[in-house]
Amino acid sequence: MGQGNTASYTVVMTLELFADGRSVRSSEGVGCSPEILIECERRIDFDGLWRADGETLYMGIPGLDFMNETTYRFAGETLVTQGTEGPVVWQRRQ
Repeated sequence: MGQGNTASYTVVMTLELFADGRSVRSSEGVGCSPEILIECERRIDFDGLWRADGETLYMGIPGLDFMNETTYRFAGETLVTQGTEGPVVWQRRQ
């Protein structure tokens, strides 16, 4: 029996919330190799505005109303958002 090639592929999502109200969410593949035909470059998924009210994080596009994006809470130094895809844990970059 021959051995098959195995590969590992992970997507790292980044959420940047700037003090001026701008927000950028991006994703980037890591663990890629030339044999894996998957985009590994950083891709901007959202570039707009953010605001928080109570436990709700709102995202919006300039000129349009803010949309209810997700609820959030802090767990120590991490931000946990809860949307339709389930919980996402965001770690603060130092």
